[in-house]
Amino acid sequence: MPQFDTAHFPSEIAWTLISFAALLFLCRRYVLPRIVAAIEERARMIREDLEQARAARQQAERQRREYEQRLRTIEREARRRLEEAEDRIRQQRALAMREWQAEMKRRERDFHEDLSLAKQQALREIRQHTADLVAEATERLLRREVNEEELAATVEEMLRDLRADEQRPTLH
Repeated sequence: MPQFDTAHFPSEIAWTLISFAALLFLCRRYVLPRIVAAIEERARMIREDLEQARAARQQAERQRREYEQRLRTIEREARRRLEEAEDRIRQQRALAMREWQAEMKRRERDFHEDLSLAKQQALREIRQHTADLVAEATERLLRREVNEEELAATVEEMLRDLRADEQRPTLH
């Protein structure tokens, strides 16, 4: 085997060194700059991507803060409007209650007035009817006509007697 022949070692070592130097020169001259350029390009792209990611993250954070601020503003506005609506409802309810109470008082007053008028009318009718009955009974008993003054005095006396009878306690 010639590779293990020691006589050829010096020339093989020389050619190996020359080949290695030529390969190293060619790699450094042509291949290595391309590899370094590709690595530098990749590093530049990674830096740009990182910078874009940072910018996008900052933009997203800024938009999130703006969104949260708008959301808080909207919530405050909604709360304010809700409170205003509740105040208006309370005021309207209080006004409606006052109007209703005034209407009920007016109806009660009208009822009492109507009741008083009806009572007075009934009393007038009762007095007139009683006076007519007393006059008729007196005329029959006395066989004569009774004048208005005597009739009015007799009716008043009978009504006083009726009131006195009503006020006496009864034992039932």
